[in-house]
Amino acid sequence: MGPGSVAHSFAVETCDEFVESGAAMEAIHSYIRRLEARAAERRPGGEAVCDQAFPVELFALRPAGAVLAPLVLLGGMGPLAGAKGFARACSIFGESREILLLQACSIPDRTQAILADGRSQTGISPEHAAVTDALEAALHEAISHVASPRRPIDVIVLCNAAHAFLPAVFARRRSDDVRLISLVECVVEALVRRRPRPALIVSSLGTRISRIFTRRFDEAGIAYVEPSDRIQEALTCAIYDGLKALDWETASAAGEAVFAELLAANTDIGRIVAACTEIPPILDLLKRTGREDLKARLSRIEVIDPVELALNAVVESAGAA
Repeated sequence: MGPGSVAHSFAVETCDEFVESGAAMEAIHSYIRRLEARAAERRPGGEAVCDQAFPVELFALRPAGAVLAPLVLLGGMGPLAGAKGFARACSIFGESREILLLQACSIPDRTQAILADGRSQTGISPEHAAVTDALEAALHEAISHVASPRRPIDVIVLCNAAHAFLPAVFARRRSDDVRLISLVECVVEALVRRRPRPALIVSSLGTRISRIFTRRFDEAGIAYVEPSDRIQEALTCAIYDGLKALDWETASAAGEAVFAELLAANTDIGRIVAACTEIPPILDLLKRTGREDLKARLSRIEVIDPVELALNAVVESAGAA
């Protein structure tokens, strides 16, 4: 596809608009409850509860007194992570800027596309191209809803694995009116300042295979540890069968098994890079429901949350403007 062309289209089912951040946050918490209810309805019948099981929705905070450039959050990968990212952004920025969240749940699974690349003779599979096209269309759709004339628009894509596809998406765009705040680069910048203890990178399989974090860590000389293949498989269960399916019991049980073994095997680890947006909610859940020894260990470990760092980067860029 050439610049500006969009093969994938998004039919936004609902668009909720707010002028006050408090109302936006209340609505997003109600949305989370709707997600949970929908997931609970599907599970007994054996229906899949995945990102693509949820509708495409738009949430827009459009305060009358906005003075800063708009912020676009590309979510839906999964929808709970998108909702939490929007709530956090509203909490940080209040009524200072327009904030849009597009829950682009119909974007195909990023990990499956990355795995398909490994089976492709060219290294770029049709599944990869489909994710790239869908991300480009989602970005196009989200930006089309921005009402504020202020530019550039800050964009945070609330999926770490999606960053394997973003260079192609932004190369097509070729425009200075949109500025990507990279989750990966925000983590690299933070860890360069916090050396020297190694970081435990906990991510989806797609993020791990694509090496979007470890490649940059190697370039920056940042020490890191990754789970074994066996633990990675258990982590996939916690992410997909637990958090993405909004099944808290599975997320808690699978997450406890994963992190208890990870921390037992890596006693010198002082920080965890939560390189999947489902990881911070799993860790929060374990701090409430996990074994006492695990809760105590987690309380002493710094969690590097790429989304939080990206939002902080938006704050800093606004202060420097």
